[in-house]
Amino acid sequence: MNIGNQLKNIRVFLGLTQEQFCAGIVTESFYSRVENNRSNISMEDLVEILNFHHISLYDFFISVDVKYLKKKIIQAFLDHDVSRLSEYKKLINSSEYDLEFKLMFAILNSTTDQLTNEFKEKA
Repeated sequence: MNIGNQLKNIRVFLGLTQEQFCAGIVTESFYSRVENNRSNISMEDLVEILNFHHISLYDFFISVDVKYLKKKIIQAFLDHDVSRLSEYKKLINSSEYDLEFKLMFAILNSTTDQLTNEFKEKA
């Protein structure tokens, strides 16, 4: 994971300048170096900045990994690559995405007619 890139992604998403985002916790010039991967931010300063913007550590770290993996999952689906899709399902290992995976596998295996009406309604 690239901390600087993730900070920048969140800052841009929030529509804030670097000065607004670092909130006086670190200097703007230091923060700029962090975003550009020329300096490392301490965990204490990172947590303080995230807390200032009401962003949990979980959300900060999971968003990159899941976002990245979702792109890979979509590409595997578009490539009709069932084996790669199976590997990604193992990596996520969360029931939260079971519906999506089941639907993708059914589409790729041409078994959508075997899905229950209950499942189709959820989907």
